[in-house]
Amino acid sequence: MSLAEHQFLGRSSRLDNANFSRSSSSLGFINALVRRDAGQGSCPHWQSKALGLGGENGFTPASCDPRTCRRKISFPILGRFCRRSSPLLAAGPVTAVNDAAHPDLDASGEAGPAASSQPLVRAELTLQPVAPSRESITVARKLESSRLVSEALAAERSGHWQVAVARYEQALVLCPSEGKVWMLLARGWERQRHFDQARNTLRRGIQSNPGNPFLIQALADLEKLLRNWERARKLFAQTLEVEPKFLSAYNSWAMMEDELGNVQRAYELLVRGLRLDPSSTRLLRSLAVLEDKYGRSKFARNLLDKALENEHENVHLLHAVGVLEFKQGNPAKARASFLKAISADPSFMQAYLSLAQMEEYLGNISAARQAYIKGLAEARARPQPSNIQLDGVGGPVALWQAYARLEEKCKNLRSARRVYAEAVARFPSDVRLHCEYAKLELRLGNLKTARNLLSRAIEVDDGYPYAYQYLGLVEQADMRIDAARNIYSRGIERCSAANSESRYPIDTASLYHSWALMEWKCGDVTSARNLFERGLKVDRSAGWLWASYARFEADLGNDDLAQHYYARAVNASPKDPAIWNSWAAFERRRCNQERADTYAKRALELRRFDQTRGMDPIRPLARRRFKA
Repeated sequence: MSLAEHQFLGRSSRLDNANFSRSSSSLGFINALVRRDAGQGSCPHWQSKALGLGGENGFTPASCDPRTCRRKISFPILGRFCRRSSPLLAAGPVTAVNDAAHPDLDASGEAGPAASSQPLVRAELTLQPVAPSRESITVARKLESSRLVSEALAAERSGHWQVAVARYEQALVLCPSEGKVWMLLARGWERQRHFDQARNTLRRGIQSNPGNPFLIQALADLEKLLRNWERARKLFAQTLEVEPKFLSAYNSWAMMEDELGNVQRAYELLVRGLRLDPSSTRLLRSLAVLEDKYGRSKFARNLLDKALENEHENVHLLHAVGVLEFKQGNPAKARASFLKAISADPSFMQAYLSLAQMEEYLGNISAARQAYIKGLAEARARPQPSNIQLDGVGGPVALWQAYARLEEKCKNLRSARRVYAEAVARFPSDVRLHCEYAKLELRLGNLKTARNLLSRAIEVDDGYPYAYQYLGLVEQADMRIDAARNIYSRGIERCSAANSESRYPIDTASLYHSWALMEWKCGDVTSARNLFERGLKVDRSAGWLWASYARFEADLGNDDLAQHYYARAVNASPKDPAIWNSWAAFERRRCNQERADTYAKRALELRRFDQTRGMDPIRPLARRRFKA
């Protein structure tokens, strides 16, 4: 086959169904068919057979010898083809033009004695449409869809989520049955905090793929993230109806029920899943965490050991063992487990974080700092999967934040600011990180910097209540009380669950609380009491808010009411040492020394485990929520 023919056949590999006439896409389709079905000799007659164009005019491979056939035509760009074997190309009108580039052919395309002096006929041809097979169209669509998905993933790695979302949409137009692409598109919307679009995407995906359990569970997990508990339950149940052996649904549903305090229901779901697959590492680990959480550490360790028999280098299991050993007072064994997890996977940020937190708790500040530094060095050396970390889970962002807090505790404020600045530059869309950095600047009196950081956080996510809360505190520090009121009002309106479905419907109570404290300080008792009541309507289980309300009433001399609110506070949050301490101080002022000593003792017992409670094997990178 000549070079010109290769150029023609290799012109394009993309299929264009909308316009299959005289296009590079149609030539690519021809090329694919020729390579698949012909594969013999170099004469284009074989191509006529492969394309199904022979027979009617006797154009078959037997019509000529592929080694000696010279019955060819030449036309611009596309090269030379045998006229007899190419009715597709010869079907269009022919216009003669002088061309001395091929002296070996006569005007008719035949070689002749006077060929060297005859000009060549160049054909201006119109390609006739060739209907592709359904199988070929499907293959071409899948190839193009795969290319678009690859471009989208590359855009994600660069943090260009809008570009990624556009590519995923294009890929789904070609292949709407690709469930994985629907999930990637939903993730793209979620990373941009467009949760309604993420929900609609998953619903569309389920309509296109009604039996896909991955999509149904993804929607359940989204509703769980948005705290729409009943919707999530129905979707988890629907997932298991579609696929009863879908183990990840049992795990995610159980963790939700545990979070809501439905321990027995969580236990039943995990056991149901383990009956289907007793060796499931994920379910064994989750059940171990549940057993440890409620004081059955021995059973928890047995479950983790059983899981490690199947996957002895599973970093999540090794990390869970380390946390369990630390809680049981075995720091040396815990350290060994964390280091083993790091050795198995140096990019596993949870192990660095837990190791550093443990050393910090034990007072080994130098060792803690070294663990943070090594983890950050590893994180810097690796490509960044995303510049947004939802709820602080799934990336190294919490490592930067924890390290900055350590330096802040050690009074190394310059170092803490440097760490925060690097983290914000690396994670420009992490609103919680912006708020933590702003808190430090507020403490240092840098009101302008703090205001800029919080304003940027609101630009990224205008539904995040803590950004408004701390911006209100900045305005208070700047003695701009009316501006603070406007910010609190705007934040409540934007974040309230009554106005929109939010990820933070309960956390809106923190805005009411900060506003109430400001009015209390300004002497507007009526407004303050009204704001406390409104905040408690949003979240009746907020023990810290009940305790603050109790202090407010005690300050006004309403001791009986304050005592009642303290009781409500400990009922809502029985393991919060700050509430017990506050109640002890209240009783001490009332000369109830026996009660005060009892409450203070309880607070001391709880405080011993306060730091380790944050090291949850399920969500080790989750950052604590702000309470002003």
